[in-house]
Amino acid sequence: MPQAKQLLACVITLCACRGSAGNDPRAAVESASPDGTRPVPAPTRAREAVLEGAPAPSEGTPAPSELPSAPAAEPPPAQAQPALPAAASAAAGELAVFPANWCSRAPADLDERFDFIADISDSYYAKQSRNCLTRGLTQFAKDEVLGPAWLDYLFGYTNAMIGCPFLQEPVVDGIRAFGPANTAAIGVARPALGRDDAEHLIDVYVAEFSRGLQLSTDESAAVEAYLWQWATPQIDPAASATLSLCDSQGPSEGSSGD
Repeated sequence: MPQAKQLLACVITLCACRGSAGNDPRAAVESASPDGTRPVPAPTRAREAVLEGAPAPSEGTPAPSELPSAPAAEPPPAQAQPALPAAASAAAGELAVFPANWCSRAPADLDERFDFIADISDSYYAKQSRNCLTRGLTQFAKDEVLGPAWLDYLFGYTNAMIGCPFLQEPVVDGIRAFGPANTAAIGVARPALGRDDAEHLIDVYVAEFSRGLQLSTDESAAVEAYLWQWATPQIDPAASATLSLCDSQGPSEGSSGD
């Protein structure tokens, strides 16, 4: 009988310990992000209106490859900085430190901030895909999976460039990539870039980014310089107009044929 009482006491003690250790619901919240809050899921957006304006893919469009199963981790910060073109190097300096500290220019309300940032990223996509000089970058846009995935990537990249906390998961490759042309982030191979191709994409992205945030001339130049840092290593000196479809589809918005 004394042995039975001792056994019962041990069982009660173990149950009490199990109920008090390792089950604090606050632990999951505190580990979700540095400020102790969970990432805020972005509201669902209708992408059809933007994707409807995309031109139909031309013949020979590569077959879409599979999307990444999970966002890639940020690469290590220790990377050599490539040389900038002379036109952009003058803007490099303190203003060219990114991510920028410009989130205060976006609305504080999360839903409104989402729409604010999406206006920038979607406008870049719309102008890039309608310009025959750069249209070849996104011939996959009509794909029901890759089209929305590319818009989501551009949103995440732009959000990170502005310096806002993530509204969704961290962006693939972070901002240490040439975001305006980083289709590899959604599993789509991109043609080799000529310097002229990179210049056209940078011009479109900087224009929309500057418009949305109402950047000063110096701030816009800093954005341009930063984009060139990551575009330059990807440029093929022998390539030119690899994204252009002007000969096959005629002039369009932003092209020299207008």
